[in-house]
Amino acid sequence: MEKGEKDVLLLFDYDSIYFQRLLILTDLHLGIGEELGLRHKIVSEVILEKLTKCIRYLEKKKLLIEGIVILGDVKHSINVIDDEIFSFFDDLSSVLDKDSKVFIIKGNHDGNLHRIQKVFKNKMNLEFFSSSGFSLKYSSEKSAYFFHGNSYPKVEFIFADKIFMGHLHPALRFSNITKKCFVVCDNVKFDKEFLLKRYVKHRDKIEQYLKDRAIFSHKIYILPSFNPFIDGKTSFFKDSVFLNNVYKHIGINLYSTDFVDIKFFEKKN
Repeated sequence: MEKGEKDVLLLFDYDSIYFQRLLILTDLHLGIGEELGLRHKIVSEVILEKLTKCIRYLEKKKLLIEGIVILGDVKHSINVIDDEIFSFFDDLSSVLDKDSKVFIIKGNHDGNLHRIQKVFKNKMNLEFFSSSGFSLKYSSEKSAYFFHGNSYPKVEFIFADKIFMGHLHPALRFSNITKKCFVVCDNVKFDKEFLLKRYVKHRDKIEQYLKDRAIFSHKIYILPSFNPFIDGKTSFFKDSVFLNNVYKHIGINLYSTDFVDIKFFEKKN
């Protein structure tokens, strides 16, 4: 099942998003199996199978994939890179076209992950970014911003039309069921005072951009964990320093397979 929003496709069955020929996913937490009492490598095997099915599904719908964006927390152990990580990327290289790019934003669990780049340089086109992420222009006037969510993004996020982030493992609860969900934030109003303090070197540019603007059109997409063994958290919003500090007002739309919940947040002065 999916939900289309112009050029953004929410893939409910695959906990991922299709946007501008990119498949976006987050929070794989490879290696968490031992902590959960599961067989070694079962997590990476299940995730690879899910990812392969997602790619085949998009191909069947004639939606081309030129790259994959992983928004962080590829692995679970913060500093260790075990054989499960290497096995996963080795298997992934056989699933993707050699020309396909894999953009990896390092999350708070991804210590030393960049070391795999040398190992797979002849098999995969890997590109790493810090947790603060990167900006991508997708038209002459529009850009998207990608970051993990545990730290603040670079100043370019302010001017982006779309923001994609992970880290929060969002979920909603109805009846007695907690279910992973996508979060789409809109009708945003920046906390100007906070932005000017946080990005003081860009004060003039921010001032000019915010001038005469009240509500902004950019949307924030928060993805659920791609790992089927990880449950989501209903407390995701209060856990986000970014959302709570950067915005004075924000509309919060929660989407799961069969349920929609709409909320809003407004910072009290």
